[in-house]
Amino acid sequence: PVYLTIDTERTVFYRGEEIEGTIKAAYYYGAPLADKTVTYQISGDSRIHEATTDENGEIEFTVPTREFHESQSVSLTAQLPDWNVSTGRNFRISSLGYSIEVGTVRPVYVVGETFEVEVRTNDAEGEPVSRDLVLNVLERTNVDGKIGERLIETHDLITDEEGGVAKATLAVDVGGDIILRAEGGDRFSNSIIWDHIVKISGEDDEVRLRILAEQHTYKVGDQADLRILWRERPALALITYEGARVLDYKLVRLETGENELSIPLDATLAPNFNLSVAVMIDPPKDDEDADSDQTFQRFHSAASPFAVERELNVVVTSKRVGEGEGPIQPGEEVEVSITTTDPQGEPVAAEVSLAMIERSLLDRFSWSNSPIDDFFRSGRRESAFRTTSSIFFSYTPQTTQIDSNLLVERERQEILSEEEIEMDGY
Repeated sequence: PVYLTIDTERTVFYRGEEIEGTIKAAYYYGAPLADKTVTYQISGDSRIHEATTDENGEIEFTVPTREFHESQSVSLTAQLPDWNVSTGRNFRISSLGYSIEVGTVRPVYVVGETFEVEVRTNDAEGEPVSRDLVLNVLERTNVDGKIGERLIETHDLITDEEGGVAKATLAVDVGGDIILRAEGGDRFSNSIIWDHIVKISGEDDEVRLRILAEQHTYKVGDQADLRILWRERPALALITYEGARVLDYKLVRLETGENELSIPLDATLAPNFNLSVAVMIDPPKDDEDADSDQTFQRFHSAASPFAVERELNVVVTSKRVGEGEGPIQPGEEVEVSITTTDPQGEPVAAEVSLAMIERSLLDRFSWSNSPIDDFFRSGRRESAFRTTSSIFFSYTPQTTQIDSNLLVERERQEILSEEEIEMDGY
């Protein structure tokens, strides 16, 4: 049996560059397959190229990329017709010199709160590069139904060479949707832009209850320190930890503004849970429209997902039994020690298995099984809870007009009753 391989120095090319590489045909025992015809073709091109292998079973090839107009993935297919053998390799053709990504820790911030913006630049191969960028902070406006943008401030950034990262600290004094737009240009005179939208919550925010979390992934034993933003008067809140069922709950009094909430994360909350906060309030007594549900929201709720990783750290060490130096020789006894700890490094009891496998076997045949964590904890809880309240209850039955004769008769009876009372008084 024989095989074909396609070798190139890289798999990502910029539009206009030529894909250069080597196609090699050989027997599985290593001998080259010389003087054999090989055909190869790149996807998107109807032309089929044909060449003959040299004494080393190799063919040097060059494929142009000028005809590709947009960034896309292409595949190069090679065939050895005499042996009915084929192979392929995928390549990425990029029309942009680099890419930009903008991110923040949270999607929602409070008016005046400082937060950090991280900007990353990577070349077409995903490697970090240093680039000069402009970060524009814009407010999204809505005037008479027309969406627009208003520039708030501008920052000049330079991403570093090592990680391709630049950071800026911002504080926005207006509420609403804020656009963080990073702009730059590449060597092909292309404008590269990335938008990231954050919500700045002010006093006029229609959402009166929000959960503010700096991170959403923890380990068992950690403590999650969160903030609950409440913009109404002080009230009692129901906090629930939800998985496939309600895992736990507690009642917390919320003050107007930011309220700190600390959650100890134990194994019952792994691998994930939803944090839900619900608040019921009545309209203030001095509210003229207190009976109108359209002018006052009585029920508020917020939810946020969290992941809790429950890792078991296993360390295996070995040493020679008895005295001796140098590499362990065949036939010698080895003492193996296994240590298991939780994510915080504390020792825990665990059931483990131990096997000895020849290294050359694994080098020849790769391990086909997925990591054991994926087997036991690949499934996540699917929360199907919906929070509602009976505080919205109202009864509005259908009414009909009362017959006028009945109204006249009732009025006659009321007058007669009044006359009888007056007569009894004399």
